[in-house]
Amino acid sequence: MITNLGFIAVIYAWCRPAVGAALDATPDLPAAPEGRLRHFGRSFADGFRFLAQPAQRSLLALLAGAWMAW
Repeated sequence: MITNLGFIAVIYAWCRPAVGAALDATPDLPAAPEGRLRHFGRSFADGFRFLAQPAQRSLLALLAGAWMAW
């Protein structure tokens, strides 16, 4: 379980979109600071939306099988 928490911490710390890409989309609006918990929740929701797509069914089946084997 500790390795899972470490993995989540690494993904949270280093897997973020480029700052320039977010600023290019809305150049006139200043970027408001986002809380860490809100950022984590939004990332979690984006992950579930990604897995819900029909093209990701095989990945979802693989993840479910790995979870059941754990």
